[in-house]
Formats: sequence, C-alpha cells, structure tokens
Amino acid sequence: MKRQIVLVLEIVGRWFYRFIAYIGEISLFLVDVVKNIFSKPFYVKELLDALVEIGYKSLPIVVTITFFSGMIMTLNVGKSMDSIVKGTSQYVGSGILFVMIKEFGPVLTAIALISRVGAGITAQISTMKATEQVDALKIMSISPIKFLVVPKVVAMVVMMPFLSSIAVFAGVVGGMVMAVFYLDQSIFTYIDKVLFVLRYRDIIDMIVKSVVLGFLVGIVSSFYGMKSEGGAKGVGVYTTKSVVASIIIIIIADYFVTYILMSIR
Repeated sequence: MKRQIVLVLEIVGRWFYRFIAYIGEISLFLVDVVKNIFSKPFYVKELLDALVEIGYKSLPIVVTITFFSGMIMTLNVGKSMDSIVKGTSQYVGSGILFVMIKEFGPVLTAIALISRVGAGITAQISTMKATEQVDALKIMSISPIKFLVVPKVVAMVVMMPFLSSIAVFAGVVGGMVMAVFYLDQSIFTYIDKVLFVLRYRDIIDMIVKSVVLGFLVGIVSSFYGMKSEGGAKGVGVYTTKSVVASIIIIIIADYFVTYILMSIR
C-alpha cells in the first residue's frame, strides 16, 4: 500500500515538475518575443506577408464556420423559445448577436486560425529548424525570434479583431437566413432585435478578447516550432502538440479574460 502511494506521489510530482518547467519555458519565450517586438530591425516584408496569410487567406474558413454556426443556433433555439413562451422567437436575433459577440466570434476565429495558420507556423519553423535554416540565420547574426516569430505574432494580434468582427457579422447573417426562411420572421424584426442588444462595451470586450487570443495563438504556435526536435518526424509531432496546446490555452484564457472583463464593469 505504501509503495502504491509513493508511486502515485512520484507520478504526480513528475507531472507537476514538467508543468512548472513548461510554464517557465513558455514564459521566457513570451518575454523574449515581446522584447523583440519593440526593438530594431523591423522586418516589414515578413510582417506584410504574415498579414495577408493570416488575415485575407483565413477569411473563407472563418466566414464558413461562423455563418453555419449562426444557422445552427437559430435552428436549435428558434422553435424551442416559442415552445416555452409563445412569441419569444422574435428575440432570436438578440440571442445570436449576444453569443457571437461575447464568445463564438473570438473563440471560433481563434480555433479556425489554430487549425489553418497556427499549425502552419509550427510546421514551417519546425521544418526550418530540422533543415538547419534556423542555425543559418544565427550564423548571419539574424535573430530567429525577430525574423520568424515576431512578424507572425504581430500579424495575429492585428488581424484577430478584424476576423472576429467578420465572424460575428457572418454568424448574425447566418442566423438571419434561418430566422427568415425557417421561423418566418421578417428581416426588419430580426435586425431590430439585433441592434436592440448591441452595445459599444460588448464590441470593446470582443476586441480585447480577440487581441489576447490572437497573441496566445501566435506565441504557442511559434514556441512549439522553435522547440521542435527529432528531424522530419518531429515536425508532425510538434505540430500536433501545438494544435492541442493552443486550443486548451485559448479556452482557459477565454475564461479568465471573460471573468476580468465582467469584473471591471
């Protein structure tokens, strides 16, 4: 019995040690990235390329996911509202906007960027590390953090609020399509109920949340790319780790950001 207790404590202790080491490692990486953001030189071309890749090229997947999310929510909620209290389905637009601007807009956008961009960032940096291109940058006195990571993190922070705004709009439009064709609701009623709950404070909260989540996606994706080892095999392993860790971290961060924003009202 004592041996089993010791074994359990050993496993828990080992896990806790690895967790603390992981937090310390990613925190040091984060500090290094932030320092490099505000120091010269500035790689403008790499930043512009990242803005196009993260922003413009991510629009189709973000719009598709959130448009159909809005349709699904209206499909599920619309008739249910009427079955509970007759006539309440007219407020479905208010509910869709509230959910999209508070949670689904920023979070679904972050998940879409993790799957499309975050995995690509990890794979790209991992491949460059496996083929010794990162070492070549160091030999040329070019900081890999400054050249490879900073443009992607900055682009992620800049484009996330824009993409989240588009996501909210797409979700509301998707909800409107279902409200008109499934709930037989007029477009004007739907829009009126949407505008009824729209507040500037919610828009600001969405922007703040988008910036935080975008920053974290960029940091975690780049961190696993720079951390990768094991050659070509390591590229796949660390890309998978990056996606899993990014999703977990943004969900946890979403809770804390939401809690803080609600607390300061």
